[in-house]
Parts: sequence; structure tokens; C-alpha cells
Amino acid sequence: MAMRLNVKGMDDLITALQMVGADSDEIISKAMYDGAGMILDAVKREIEALPEDDGYKKDGVLRSVITSSEKKDLIDHLGIAHFQKNGGKVSTAVGFNGYSSHRTKKYPNGVPIALIARSIQSGSTVRSKNAFMNRAMKSVKEQVTLMMQTKIHEEIQKKMEG
Repeated sequence: MAMRLNVKGMDDLITALQMVGADSDEIISKAMYDGAGMILDAVKREIEALPEDDGYKKDGVLRSVITSSEKKDLIDHLGIAHFQKNGGKVSTAVGFNGYSSHRTKKYPNGVPIALIARSIQSGSTVRSKNAFMNRAMKSVKEQVTLMMQTKIHEEIQKKMEG
């Protein structure tokens, strides 16, 4: 599971980057990496704030908590994906990769971390919805956009002056 951030209103920056030319990928990548880092930190804070309980309730009530091992696995397997360049666009994602320490008959290598994250984010037959990724994105979206725009402006200024 990964969340993507689309930054709008950057047309002027794109035009300036085109003037900078070959260095534009490096400039964009620096800003995107810093932005993705801010998002990663926000997601980590949301995971840490999730209610925790190691006892499973089997009385038909949806769980609104995660286990301490699920929380640890989510934090340990949270990361920034490799940058991808496609058609002049550079993209990345903040998300989960790998397998949990909890092995089951269905998942002998461990339950996929993305599956656990999705079950928390969207809810499941045994877990109530807790949109932690949406909250994380919403909490930093404006800050990330502003920081990326500022970073790009600064890098363009450096390239044009130097």
C-alpha cells in the first residue's frame, strides 16, 4: 500500500526547471526526496498513535486496535520507493514492503505488511477502519508542497547563479 501526493500549481517551477536543463532531474529528485521524507515522518507518527492491544477479541466485535508486533512491523517496513522516471515525470511513493513476523498457514513467510496496512486503513471483516495514511497525508500536504516549491526555487537559483 502506498500513498501518492500530486503537487499542483508548479507550472512556473517546471518552466524554470526547463531553463536549467540537464540538472532539472537532480533538482526535482532532491525536493521529492525531502517531501517524501516529511510524508514518511507523518505516517510514522500516525502509526505510533494507533491504539494498541495484544489480545484478540473473538466475540464478533470489530477490532479497533493493532498488536504491538503489527505496529513494530509497520514502522520497520515503512519506506520511500525508488524514484521512477516515466515520460518526463519523476515519481515515488511512501509505503510498505516486506512481510511481518507473524506467520500463518496462509502466509508461511509472514503476513504481507501492505495487507496489514490496508486492513487498518480501509477496515476488514475483523478490523474497523482507521484511515491513518489519509490523516498523515492531510496533516502535511500543504507543508510538503511549500517545502518542495521552496527547495526547487533555491536549487534553481543556485544553478542559475553558479
